[in-house]
Amino acid sequence: MTADYRLRRQTAALRGLELVSFRSRSRFAFYNYLGAVHEEYARLAKAKRYMRRITTFLDIPIIKNSQPSRVIIDATSDADG
Repeated sequence: MTADYRLRRQTAALRGLELVSFRSRSRFAFYNYLGAVHEEYARLAKAKRYMRRITTFLDIPIIKNSQPSRVIIDATSDADG
């Protein structure tokens, strides 16, 4: 499996979890989503390099000096839009 394919698959999984978490309207449901975002961030050893790839293939605007965890949230959630 290529790295881009893995990133796309993981991003899609996080999007699905975000939809389920926020759709439930449960008070603490979003913690599952944020926990998964944190796990993905921890899994990416060279996070900055992967964050550039995510912004490229998802066409997300790059915000100068943004944290990799913020890029993951921007890529997988529409809640802040």
